[in-house]
Amino acid sequence: MDFPESDPERLTVLYVQQWLSEQGFLSALKALEKDSGIVYDETKLNEGAKLMQLVWRDMEAVLAADVDDAAAERLAEEERLLRGGCEDYVSEIATCLEGVHPSSVTCVRIWPGRDVLLTGSGGGHVRLMDFEADVKWECKVGTGGVLCLDLVEISNDIGRLAYLLAVGSMDGSVSILQPERGEILASNRAHSKYVVRVLWAKSDAEGGSNGHLVLVTASHDQSVGVFSWESTEASGTELRSSAEPTAQIGGEVHTLVEIKKVPYMTPVQDILLMPDGHTLVVAVKAAHCLRLLDIHKIKDLGDERLINMNEAGDNHISFTARHLALSPDGKYLLVSTDTARLLILRTCDWSVLRSLFATSEQFHNPVATWHRDSFYVYVATTTAEVWAFHVGSGKVVSKLAAHKINVRDMNYDASRNLLATCSFDKSVRIFRSTGH
Repeated sequence: MDFPESDPERLTVLYVQQWLSEQGFLSALKALEKDSGIVYDETKLNEGAKLMQLVWRDMEAVLAADVDDAAAERLAEEERLLRGGCEDYVSEIATCLEGVHPSSVTCVRIWPGRDVLLTGSGGGHVRLMDFEADVKWECKVGTGGVLCLDLVEISNDIGRLAYLLAVGSMDGSVSILQPERGEILASNRAHSKYVVRVLWAKSDAEGGSNGHLVLVTASHDQSVGVFSWESTEASGTELRSSAEPTAQIGGEVHTLVEIKKVPYMTPVQDILLMPDGHTLVVAVKAAHCLRLLDIHKIKDLGDERLINMNEAGDNHISFTARHLALSPDGKYLLVSTDTARLLILRTCDWSVLRSLFATSEQFHNPVATWHRDSFYVYVATTTAEVWAFHVGSGKVVSKLAAHKINVRDMNYDASRNLLATCSFDKSVRIFRSTGH
């Protein structure tokens, strides 16, 4: 089937223009032509009433649906989402931090329960600063820009430190920092290209990881890596014989030991851990399927389940999943794509529940996160704004004028209802709800 327009957004405008023309709404048609920059050409559509055909088809599908138990449950879920939400989404700026780094701010994390931020820069530095931009420490990691951060609280039986910070860089390296003081505990040239995501997880003691922490990494070198975090008492023999990059801090040797690399035929775009702590969701470039891996089954990491993101269930590739975000209740996965479309998948059956539409451009870095009640999502747009969507209705309920240049990363603190964003404009913004 050939479409009169290959761009879905231009095709949407064409359908609306046809409907306005057919209804005699000529003033509205002229206004749409002016605002969209697209002049209506009625010869592009061989059939009339294309928009109404879609509307009636949708209505008939709803009315004719086989209301079995699964369909009834899904309908009830959609109704719950439509009616849900107490409108406490963030809507105003609480703090503006300018010149956070000399170069672009590439990632940001709010330290849970504290008025401090961890930030990474295009210059390869990580900083800890408070909400007044007072820098507590700065640390240079790797030889390239910082692309991702992950902070984890650790138990006393794993190590003496309360927190660990993982840092992924453009040069393919991964560094582990003591975030209270900014000390590098260990580093590893984990990949040969960009490390776009680092995630802490807990091992179940298979594969020689002894129940310790594991670090999962995603890279544009077409692989996912799984590394064990090892802390042992220092000895001269151990330091001399170790083949892994190590650091000795306070009488202990800290090491990142590679357990497994999972190869793909295309760059890995993002990874995400499910609430069970061991199911890993993997998004790769130019693929219509997400991958599910079990990181506890170290030897069988190549065995994966494929999740088709196409609603029709076909093999057509029309987008790439670029960013993944799990709802706080674990029921939904938000998939940001390299188009204006965002998908919301139900994790119970991995079906597409809803599509949201923001803005898109060729070099946009998609990033999004959920509100604490799972009824709203925050999405970075190409207009340097952050849009808050109501999931049930798909409507934009708030537009936050965040930055001068596109948002690079965001992080949400559910306990305090705070949203932090960072940008290529070297700044960080912290948003709160109006009622805060």
